[in-house]
Amino acid sequence: MRNLFAFILTILTTSLLVSCNEKKEPSLNESEYYLNNCLSSISAEGDSVVWVGTEFGEIIFSNNSDRRQYQVGSNRIYKVYTQQCDGDKRICWIAIRNAGLSKWEIAGNSARCLAEYTIPKKGQHYSVYDIMEEDGLLLAATSQGVYTLNLRSADSALKPIYPNGGNYHSGDPFVTKTICRSAANQVLVATQNGLLHIDVASMKTRVSHKGEHINFVSVIDGETNILAGNKFYIEHKDGSLKREVDLKFHANLFYYVGGAYCFLDNSTAVLTRDLEKFYTISLRRNIPMSCNNVIVSAKKNDYVCIATENAVWKVPVRQSVFNDNAAIMSAATDENGDIYYINAHNEIFLQPNGSDKAYKIFDFIREAPIVDSRIYNGCLYYVTSNHDLKQVSLTSYFVRNILLSHSQMVYDSQSKITSMGLMTIDNKPKLYLGIQDGLIEIEPESRHIDTIPSFNDKYITKFYQQSKDNNLYLTTLNHGIFYGSNGIYKPIAGTGGMENIRSMAITKEFPPQMIVLAGNSLLIKDGGKAIDAKAESDMFAIGDSVVYTLPEFGIRKYVKKADSLVLAGYYYQDISFERKASVVKDDKVYLGCELGVLTFTAGKENQAQWVKITNSSVTRRIMVVTIVCLLLIVSAIFVGYRFYRYLATRTIRVRKEELKKRLAGIESVSNLFSDDYKSTILALYKDIAEIGLGKHHSWKANNEKIAAISDTLMRMNRSNVFMLLKKIDQQRERLASLEIADSKLLADNSQRALSNGDIEVLRSQALANEQWLSAYEKVLKELSGYMFQLRDIIIIKGLSDGILTEIDEYKQLLTTDPMESLDGKLQEIRRRYNRLFLDDALQTLRAYFASRSKRLDALDANDHVVEAVRMQLDSVTSDMQQQDRLTLLRQLKHTDRRIEQVVLRSRLQKEMDRYTFIRRTAISENEERVVQVDEKRLECEIATRSDEATHNISLLIADIYACMSDTDPRLVNSILKFNGFDNQQAKVLMLLIADAKVKRTAVPGMLRVVGNLNPVISRLLKNKIKPSEDEIRQYVERHPASLASYILKLIE
Repeated sequence: MRNLFAFILTILTTSLLVSCNEKKEPSLNESEYYLNNCLSSISAEGDSVVWVGTEFGEIIFSNNSDRRQYQVGSNRIYKVYTQQCDGDKRICWIAIRNAGLSKWEIAGNSARCLAEYTIPKKGQHYSVYDIMEEDGLLLAATSQGVYTLNLRSADSALKPIYPNGGNYHSGDPFVTKTICRSAANQVLVATQNGLLHIDVASMKTRVSHKGEHINFVSVIDGETNILAGNKFYIEHKDGSLKREVDLKFHANLFYYVGGAYCFLDNSTAVLTRDLEKFYTISLRRNIPMSCNNVIVSAKKNDYVCIATENAVWKVPVRQSVFNDNAAIMSAATDENGDIYYINAHNEIFLQPNGSDKAYKIFDFIREAPIVDSRIYNGCLYYVTSNHDLKQVSLTSYFVRNILLSHSQMVYDSQSKITSMGLMTIDNKPKLYLGIQDGLIEIEPESRHIDTIPSFNDKYITKFYQQSKDNNLYLTTLNHGIFYGSNGIYKPIAGTGGMENIRSMAITKEFPPQMIVLAGNSLLIKDGGKAIDAKAESDMFAIGDSVVYTLPEFGIRKYVKKADSLVLAGYYYQDISFERKASVVKDDKVYLGCELGVLTFTAGKENQAQWVKITNSSVTRRIMVVTIVCLLLIVSAIFVGYRFYRYLATRTIRVRKEELKKRLAGIESVSNLFSDDYKSTILALYKDIAEIGLGKHHSWKANNEKIAAISDTLMRMNRSNVFMLLKKIDQQRERLASLEIADSKLLADNSQRALSNGDIEVLRSQALANEQWLSAYEKVLKELSGYMFQLRDIIIIKGLSDGILTEIDEYKQLLTTDPMESLDGKLQEIRRRYNRLFLDDALQTLRAYFASRSKRLDALDANDHVVEAVRMQLDSVTSDMQQQDRLTLLRQLKHTDRRIEQVVLRSRLQKEMDRYTFIRRTAISENEERVVQVDEKRLECEIATRSDEATHNISLLIADIYACMSDTDPRLVNSILKFNGFDNQQAKVLMLLIADAKVKRTAVPGMLRVVGNLNPVISRLLKNKIKPSEDEIRQYVERHPASLASYILKLIE
């Protein structure tokens, strides 16, 4: 019972906690720019220009408005460093794999190589991995060490400075991949054997971290960050170790922006803020790792550029992976200024008016994603992705909400819901839904729904309402802007020609002006020039001069000057804000996104703050589980108390039952000896029954009475012990004489009981022996009766087949298995035997012989033997209901064998015809041959072709002979005097019965023998059939349904 309780609790808990929602795979939230090239590196020129290197010697110039491509080599580009710019002319130092360092002049669409630089022993066949300029010197990290180039000298050549300073000319490989500036005239180089420190002014070098392969080095806030295998070091300016971290993953390089590290290898990014908690992200594209110049970050931009194998990624500085909460998808303000946020997990958060924090107040156990929402007077109205409008009443108390609040369907739309609005009229909410080419007004309290006919062909994109204003504005996709008041909607002049209107706002100045976001433009109605606003999804105005728009990333600020708008700033370009999660309250903007909610005051965009969203680990699902568990615990306590009371009474009940069992044992043993103990036993039964279980019965009195009865029973057992000894010895001898598994065990147990001498053991053994012997004899008598009754009955599948076999098996199993374990088999035998006498068996018989009758129908109707068989069948089956069932089954067996005979004869005749046809065909084909085969080979060919037919003939002959042996034993054994199926004359006779006109020359082939069987046929007719003609004729008269008629035809 305890296991069952635990199992139920586990199932309930698991079913409530386990969620089927799929988690979104984390990403870097990158924007991808596909370049249709295999990329190898990316280099920066200032904050707005990047140079992308490819695997096949091309460099790609790219800025915000232009992209140009130049072929500068045939191998992988590792670095592009722009030394100077003069108009459109640039001097570029380019690092190429296995082609060294080269100097190029690039102007417009042309590129010209100015110089190529060699090193000792290698010439141009070396690789440059990184380039940096410091104090008039160009430093190059190469595959053969670090080299410098004096930029002040026109004829300068590369000079080695490490390893071994200026004396290193062996050309042996020494890989140096990354150069970075640590301070003025101080340079760090990541090498294959330690971190190289170079003083550019004196050209002195020193090495730290000797023996370690340095993958990457960077200076961040004056501190040196070093990646060496799975080790990450942070060192102070003086070189002392600040922190050492053992990384549990592999990385080739890293970057640090926005207070977070991002470690990269070719397919994985690992992000962390504190070098303790790491977030792993699998990349959609691999990053080339042949050099470390695959990352570019600009101080003025909010993103990092990463070169992947085929595309450049713009990765936001602010990453959502650090956000413990789901993305904010919708937001709404109520009449009190409180803001309600809904995230991607359908969790609802409340930010009270005046607070900078939001806390969780509700979640859904199961709901489709919420895409839009409005709230009034504590009732949240929301639209799901399934186009359902629902409502839920909320308070500011989470526990109260999850216990008492539940969602209700307001409107189930069959069409897409395009927009949602809410107005209050006389302190009553009224909802507006823009559906696919239509407008619906809903009164939530009364559930009254109105469809506005004038909007049947209009696609509404947004509802707009000024605060404390009962006027409603509707923007449409292709029909302009409408103004609604008191249920009357009128188009606003001058907006009918605007297409794809996505948003609008009205300034608070006097007279107010309308600002519209339509098509690719942001404009002031009846104002000045429109501003390009491609891909901007929404807008909102604050006061009388500030307008904000939401492009794909970031937020743009426009300032109204006279009748025109001027771009005043572009902020947070790495964040994609959700338009339906962005609200304006007074002069503050609240922008929902994957990272949370960003808020700032108009005019103070650079002083934005994140709303502190406090999530709760408690959910409705967990709350329901808790309540269920509490209910189960209370139920368990109640059941436990009841169980304790049950045990108290059960103890007495068990002791009473024990006394009854002992008394029943004495009673049964006494009956073995025919002693009269009935009066004493009845008195004891009465005493036991008087032992009460109720509260008014004394436990002490009950115990005393139980003890007295127990003592009496013990004395009665002693008086029976001597008689038990004699009885058990007699039983043991009887059991030992039986060849049964149980009897052997009982005989052994009897011997042990006699040796033991314990009265209880003796009594139990005597009863067990007597019961088993009685049961065994009863079963044997029953089975013998079945076998006698079932002799010579018809065997029909599913009715009478296998009963006798099961009886034999049961008897055989008794020698090895306990009789009790075979009870199921005995019951099955009884069930099958008793079924023979049910109406269901009669239906089975009728169905069986109906099928047999159909088989007779398929035979020759003019055949008098077939007709005689049919008459016999009709005679037997006509009154089956009235006949004794076992007698009927015996008669039906004989009739069924008669039917089988004529059916087998027909099948044999067909197989003989088949053989005859095969033989005739083979002989005809042989006669048509130019060179005929001899008779022996021809017979072999016929035998091969007719193998299947002759095989079937032999089987059918055997079956017919077996049938005749059952139905006509006198004919077969006494009249024809056949001594078995192997008799050749018997086989020939079966063929002649099937077809008296069969060609005698074909008979040997049918029987698969070689030679002439005419003598056999002659002896059969003259010596067996002809002498017995009278007896056969008399037999036919008595048994017209037999095959004897066919035998007579052979001599007529």
